[in-house]
Amino acid sequence: MRRILLFFSLLFCYHVKFLNAQQPEYPAIDKLLVFGEYEKAADTCRLILSGDSTNAMIWYKLGLAQQNMIPDTGSFRCFVLASANDTANNLYRFTVAKGYIARNRDFKAKPLLQELYSKDSLNWQYASYLTGIYIKEGKYDKAIDIYNRFYSVDSTNYVILDKLGFAYLRKAEYGKAIDFYNKSLAVNPRNIDAIRNLSFLYPFVNNRDTAIVLLSDAIRMDPEDADLYARRATLYFSRSHTKRALDDYLRIMSMGDTTALYLKRAGIGYLNNLQPALAIPFLKKAAARDTTDFETVEYIARCYSNMKDYDRSAFYYKKVISMLKPFKDAMGMTYLSLGSQQKADSLYVEAVSSYTTAYETWGNTGVLMMIANIYDENLNNPEKAVSFYKKFITVSQMSNYPDYIGSIKKRIEYLENKIAEEKA
Repeated sequence: MRRILLFFSLLFCYHVKFLNAQQPEYPAIDKLLVFGEYEKAADTCRLILSGDSTNAMIWYKLGLAQQNMIPDTGSFRCFVLASANDTANNLYRFTVAKGYIARNRDFKAKPLLQELYSKDSLNWQYASYLTGIYIKEGKYDKAIDIYNRFYSVDSTNYVILDKLGFAYLRKAEYGKAIDFYNKSLAVNPRNIDAIRNLSFLYPFVNNRDTAIVLLSDAIRMDPEDADLYARRATLYFSRSHTKRALDDYLRIMSMGDTTALYLKRAGIGYLNNLQPALAIPFLKKAAARDTTDFETVEYIARCYSNMKDYDRSAFYYKKVISMLKPFKDAMGMTYLSLGSQQKADSLYVEAVSSYTTAYETWGNTGVLMMIANIYDENLNNPEKAVSFYKKFITVSQMSNYPDYIGSIKKRIEYLENKIAEEKA
């Protein structure tokens, strides 16, 4: 409790030192804020503002009180009014800028932060928020210029080194990013965030082994960090070291994270380790969590095949086929739409190609009639037309429509006579 009171006291002193020295002090309000009497502090502020609505300090104190009340319905408005009534007060303007950022209105915060930073270019708080906006905007060089100003003052500050590394990472200058993160690690060997980023960067320069070594060091420092195991497991898996990856995935799941990907990869690890019976429970749980992942179902089929349980293996392979069918149907319908558009544009050869792909993908026999009609009516190719008319009669299931089939047969007869006459 004493530590909490000390913290609030120091926090309050930090705010007060920025206030205009010519403004009167309000020790009663300050005491209420320090001891958590936020509603009483707010009531006191409102009483003062009822007679002095331009008192910037009181608007600010009212904002501090409301910021700690549930729900916070008006603290930001108070900070805006404080800044509007005292435009020279940097604390008020900085508080407003942070409020805009919290509300995803960076375009409002940016000019305030630029103004503040121009006045005090070595104020890290201003710089940190401003560069954060630059990074989000993709203006990495502007952020780097600011970071370099601090780096020139203190080249051993690992926070600045991390920021430079991240800016170069986002800029896709991976070599420079790696250099700065390594400098950061040299200053603070227990900087696990730097290790995380290096584990992401090293694969881009074909150095997965170093990434794995770093992650292993980090795991020894923090053996309860599931993210570190996940990163190392991903690297192992990418190198087909599925048994090593399995150990990490099992560790992650023992911590309570049983997402579909981890279950699936654990199953693959057991399968590749010639333990299909152990793989199946993991793969089935993964399939239950992600019902669209046909690859997981295929691994289950492979497990049963390896166990020589061919009936169950066939069952799951058939399930894979049924899962893929909607994708094939969608692709076929897309080619059908493309073919119709090409036909409308008189691109008949291209339309036939699209319709053919639609039929091969989708298997809808009606597409055969579309192809036959183009050969018959647009491309003047009776031989091809007859071929597709006959194929339609053979594969279609329209025996219950004898009149329609009869009309097609009459057209075939007409075209065959035409072909014979042309050859005579």
